[in-house]
Amino acid sequence: NPTKTQRELQPKVSLSYLATDNILIYGNYGRGYRSGGFNSDATALYDSDYEGETSNSYELGFKSSTEDDRFIFNAAAFLIDFTNQHQYAVAIGAGNGALVLGNYNLPRTEVTGVEAEIKWRASKYFDILAGFGYTSSVIKEGGNAGGTDRTGFEGNTTPFVPRTTANIAIQSAFPISDKVDFGGFVNLSQKGEIYWHEDNIDKADPFTLLDTRLTLTIDKKFTIGQWGNNLLDTDYYQEYFAGEISGSAAGDIGWIGQPTTVGVDLSVSF
Repeated sequence: NPTKTQRELQPKVSLSYLATDNILIYGNYGRGYRSGGFNSDATALYDSDYEGETSNSYELGFKSSTEDDRFIFNAAAFLIDFTNQHQYAVAIGAGNGALVLGNYNLPRTEVTGVEAEIKWRASKYFDILAGFGYTSSVIKEGGNAGGTDRTGFEGNTTPFVPRTTANIAIQSAFPISDKVDFGGFVNLSQKGEIYWHEDNIDKADPFTLLDTRLTLTIDKKFTIGQWGNNLLDTDYYQEYFAGEISGSAAGDIGWIGQPTTVGVDLSVSF
């Protein structure tokens, strides 16, 4: 049986500076690693094995708040330099012609972006939260895997990375009585466009999801929760592979996101 032996040093460095009582400036560096492995079959899109992925991540940001902590604002900028970044694809296997899922490497990719979040305590029992992120993910070196030359895609956006993310939420927690506490959280989130393949032809349009959770806690011991996900019943794809890319005679293949789902749960604290 084929084997791989892999070792990787993963240092991490963090520095922070308290500029004022309410402003913290920080910087982080970290090296990440994901081991390589073997695919069940070699295809036109990937080989029978793939290499380990390494990443060098840099982040610079700040955390701030007002004197009374009623308003919090945090922001950061980041850069991630990937070597042999893992990607995956569905393709026709050489063994029996069935569709198989496998991994391959993009020799070098780079991700840069910014993100920000705010929290406003509008009242003693009511908070408003919001966040926004922008990401640029670029293929620097496309390489060749499974006989597919990806050097022509250099400069394109890396698959599966949303360009933007955003959310706005409200949350509340207050006592209904001496023994019963209420908690509520409503979140509206949006995910920006996603390219499914290195050629950047097929892409997902931005979509919005509405999720909620309401709880009642009795005697700080029993909690009854009612939750709802995708209450707008938004249609969206979690994953998608074009037939022209996968080679599937059935055409395009996609995994549809969950429709509206609701439920109730009960928990007990001891």
